[in-house]
Amino acid sequence: MTGLLLTVALLLLPCTDAWAAELNITQNQLPVNLGPYLDSFEDPERALTIEQVISESIQWQRSTQSIPTMGLSKSAHWFSIVISSENMMDEDLVLSLDTPALDRIEFYFVNGDEVFRTSVASDTIPLSQLDYPYRIPVIPFQIAVQGQYTKIIFRATSSVGVEIPLTLTTVSLLAEAQQSVLIFDGALLVMFLFCFGISVTLFIYTRDPQSLGVTLFFGAAAIFLLSQTGLGRIWFWPESVDANTRISLVSATALVASLYLIGRALQFENRYRDSANIVLRFLTYAMIPLGLY
Repeated sequence: MTGLLLTVALLLLPCTDAWAAELNITQNQLPVNLGPYLDSFEDPERALTIEQVISESIQWQRSTQSIPTMGLSKSAHWFSIVISSENMMDEDLVLSLDTPALDRIEFYFVNGDEVFRTSVASDTIPLSQLDYPYRIPVIPFQIAVQGQYTKIIFRATSSVGVEIPLTLTTVSLLAEAQQSVLIFDGALLVMFLFCFGISVTLFIYTRDPQSLGVTLFFGAAAIFLLSQTGLGRIWFWPESVDANTRISLVSATALVASLYLIGRALQFENRYRDSANIVLRFLTYAMIPLGLY
C-alpha cells in the first residue's frame, strides 16, 4: 500500500516534459496551426533564462485559443511544444509566425536538457541577420527522426501586443499561401495611395478642412499598412532595429487624429456642436505630443 501511494505521489509531481504539449504530424496534415497545442507561461519580470525554463518545474498552461493572444503586455511570454512525425525527415519544413510587428521572438530547439539550436526573429532584428529574411518571422525547422521528438521552447516580447499565429509548413506551401496575402495587401496599399493622391489634390484646390482629414487618413493608413504587413521592412527600412515599431505607433496616432479632423469638418445642426468641436480640436492636438512620445 505504501509503495502504491509513493508511485501515485511521484506521478503527481510537476514535470515539464510530462505536461508539455505534444503533436504527432504526418505529411498530409501540413500546413498545421500549432496554436491549440502550445503550452504557455508568463514571466512578468522578464528574468527567466532558457536554462531555468528547462531545469525548473514551470507551471505551463495549455492554450485554449487557435491563435494565442496575450494582448498588450510588458511580460515575457514563454511557449512550449513537442513535435514528432512520420517519414518527414526529407521535407523542407519551416515554422512561420504571421505577425510582422512582434518585437522579439527567440526559438530554442531542445534535446533532453540541452539546447542544440537557437534562432531569433522579429521586426527589431536587421533583415540581413535573420535566418530566413522575409516580411514575417520564418524559422527553418529540422524535425527529429521517426520515433523521436523535437521539443521547441520560444520566448516572445512585444510593445504592441503578443499574438502567436504559429504554423508548421513547408517552404513551397508557405510561398503558395503568401501569394494571395501579398496580392491583397498590395491592392489595398495601391488603393490607399490612390485615394491619398486624390485627397491631396482636392485639398490643394479647395482648402477644405474635411479634405485635410481625409488626406491625413489615407496617408497614415498607407504607412500603418506598411508597418503592420512587414512590407515596409522589406522595401524601406530593412536594417533598422526600431523603425517598424515607431512608425506603426506614430501612424496609428495620425489615423486617430485624422478621424477627429473629419469629425470637426462634418456639417450638422445640434446645440452641442460647438462643444463637440472643442473636444475634437483638443483631441486632435493631443495626438501631436502622443505621437512624439
